[in-house]
Amino acid sequence: MVSISATRLPSRVLVVRLGGPTWPAPTAGSRAGRTRGFIITLGVNDLPRARAFYEALGWRVASEEQADSIVCFTLNGIGFALYPRARLIENIGLQDGSGSATGAVTLAYNVRAREDVATALEEAERAGGTIVKPAQDVFWGGHSGYFKDPDGHLWEVAWNPFSPLDDDGNFAW
Repeated sequence: MVSISATRLPSRVLVVRLGGPTWPAPTAGSRAGRTRGFIITLGVNDLPRARAFYEALGWRVASEEQADSIVCFTLNGIGFALYPRARLIENIGLQDGSGSATGAVTLAYNVRAREDVATALEEAERAGGTIVKPAQDVFWGGHSGYFKDPDGHLWEVAWNPFSPLDDDGNFAW
């Protein structure tokens, strides 16, 4: 099971409780802060190739409905979608190549044990990804590495002794 993580440093932990009762906190009389679920959408250049990559990591497609135009996975209560990049840019209303179409972001998931980091990176490489930074101890006390999916999206795989996971793979802070 996969958990998306925003945790960085034990001394300055950023806690993001996706799907919690309210975020951001609503103002008096406002219903705008009530969450109904979160979806992370990656713009991809080749939808069938991207789907095959994430399925090779063991992820299961949530629905075959409209899977020729968008592919969705459910990850511990978070929706994760793959959508054609050109259509995503068009839907946002940006011009491709404008410099605003994509941002510098990395996605991350935590594993249960230190040795699982190298295993997850090897699985990503076998599925068609590229290891960017091999598994190694990091300054904040954990162990992590990075891979790039076939569309160039960076993923960190981390074991964080300060952020244990429950039986369902969710953070147990």
